[in-house]
Amino acid sequence: MKFKNIIIVAILVVASIFVVSCGRKSSSAKGDVDVINYLTTGDGDWAIKVDEIQIPSSAFNRDLKAFMKINSQPDDQIALALNDNNTKQAYAEKLVSDILLLEKAQEDAFFDNEETQAIINSALRNIKVQYYTQQLMQEAAMNIPDPTEAQAKAFFDQAGPQLAQYGITNFTTQTRPAINQLYKLAFAEQAVQRQLVDLKDKSIIQRNSDVLGSPSLVPTQQGLNPNQDAGQEILPRGN
Repeated sequence: MKFKNIIIVAILVVASIFVVSCGRKSSSAKGDVDVINYLTTGDGDWAIKVDEIQIPSSAFNRDLKAFMKINSQPDDQIALALNDNNTKQAYAEKLVSDILLLEKAQEDAFFDNEETQAIINSALRNIKVQYYTQQLMQEAAMNIPDPTEAQAKAFFDQAGPQLAQYGITNFTTQTRPAINQLYKLAFAEQAVQRQLVDLKDKSIIQRNSDVLGSPSLVPTQQGLNPNQDAGQEILPRGN
C-alpha cells in the first residue's frame, strides 16, 4: 500500500516538529503536546525502539490510524493498513525518521527563532482548520441524497476537467458511484462555506486599513485563497 498526499505528509512532519520544538529535555509551554512522549504512551508489546524511546504497539497503531485519517483514507482502507505488514513496516520507517530528525533539530536549536516559529504555527493552524473542514464536509455529505440521472449527468458535463483529475473521463455505470460521491462532496463544501459565512455574520470583525491597506479590485494573489478550486466552481448550474 502506497502512501499518498505527499504535501500533507510534509506538513504533518512540520506540525510534529512544532509541538516538540520546546524539547524533551526542557519543559513545554502549557497546552503544547509532546508527540514523542505521546508515542511512548500505550499498551502491548513494543513496536519500535529508537535509543531510549520505546513505542508500544497500541501507540503505533493509534498514530498510523491518525495519519491515514488526516490523509482522508476511508475506514476500510485503515483497517486493511493496520493488518498489512508492508504498510506497518513503511510507517515504522517514517516514525524512526521523524524521531531522529526531531531529536537533531532540538540539538541544533533549529526552531529557536521567531521566523521559524511563525512558519510552524501557520502550518499547524492550517492543518487543524483543514481537518475540521474535512469532517464537516463528510457530515454534510451524509445528509445529501444521491443525484438523479439528470443531475449527475449535468454535474459530469460541467465538471469534466476537475473529474478527470480523479480518473473519471466517461459517464458510465462504473463511474456513476464516484460521480455521485463527488457531487455530494461538492454540495457539502457549499454547505460548509455557508456555515462559515454565518459565523462571520454573527461575529464582530474589524480590519484596520491603516495596517492592511485599502481593499482593491486586484484579484487575490495565488496561494492565499484557501477555497480556490472549491466545490462551488464545479456544481451544475440550474439544477
